[in-house]
Amino acid sequence: WGQCLCKPLYEYYNTFGELYAGDSLFECQPMSFDACTTGQVRDGITGKCVDSESCTSCACDECEMDKENGICACKYPQAICDETCQANAEQITINDNKIVCYDPVSGQTSTTDLTSISGWSGTLDCTSSECSTVSISSTATGNEAQYGATSGLGSVIQCPQSASTNVSAAAYGSFRGIELMDYSGRPVNLLSTTSAPTAAPSGYQSATICIQAGQAVIWDLTENRDDYPVYMVNSVLNSNANFDYSSFSNLASTLASNQTVNFFSFTFNTAGTYVFGDASDTARITLVTVMESTQICPADTISTTTLVSVSQNGVQATSNIYVSPDLMVVGAVVAVFVVMMVVIGGDTHVKN
Repeated sequence: WGQCLCKPLYEYYNTFGELYAGDSLFECQPMSFDACTTGQVRDGITGKCVDSESCTSCACDECEMDKENGICACKYPQAICDETCQANAEQITINDNKIVCYDPVSGQTSTTDLTSISGWSGTLDCTSSECSTVSISSTATGNEAQYGATSGLGSVIQCPQSASTNVSAAAYGSFRGIELMDYSGRPVNLLSTTSAPTAAPSGYQSATICIQAGQAVIWDLTENRDDYPVYMVNSVLNSNANFDYSSFSNLASTLASNQTVNFFSFTFNTAGTYVFGDASDTARITLVTVMESTQICPADTISTTTLVSVSQNGVQATSNIYVSPDLMVVGAVVAVFVVMMVVIGGDTHVKN
């Protein structure tokens, strides 16, 4: 059965005057947002006004606020996968209802029929004959996007796991003078004998991902099903107001009914920015930007969410929202108007 839901940034109140997120029988109305004051920015996910200097929810140890978009971003990029690592990573494609893994290191290819994979959910309506994919692993610390196959997906489709898929920061770090970034995004002094990279995650946490229209994203839920993707429908960063996110709503319902979902896939056929949160903590977001065929993604198609990556991927908060009037300002204007009318009226009476 279909549902008549409100468009993004619109909401519906039932006959009892209560905010309701289900089927709407009456007209939806624009969501009302407070006007942000000096020292505040509009949160890119919730739309609420927050302290412009308060930013602690990024995936790194050091965060900074993107004041244009209301995103708490990492101050430094994480050193997870450099050019060599990316070139050596497995390439996962979908072709004729089969998932194909090509290992550029060994030259080996494995092919698996999608219908043979237990617990596969979602859509793969690729517009091209061969659909490239990006893999995201759902872990206890959140969603991690990575180059190549996730461990769960790789084992199921028998994809060769190249040792170069994940690299050490010491070998492939991003240099800043005599420094490089450790896995948490902190600078590490190469001249120090006590500095050492922290334990490596398997991928980019709360990442920014760029794909071309017609490509797909595969979420691997084999490790942790509690952090499944949730489309943040009312985020001011989303740019496709007509996005059909029913597949993601159905995923939540399927998991709530204790049905087995090991992998969830979705093909993005329309360009735009799409914001997803972790079900267990929606403050941990993944940004998916989809480019038209005439546009090109940045060199790093998967990256740490930083001010630079957000800008390179064209993420921009919309200003097309309803901002409720400041009652104090309205009251002051009305008071001034009343005083002026009294003065004018008194002046006219004296002249008469």
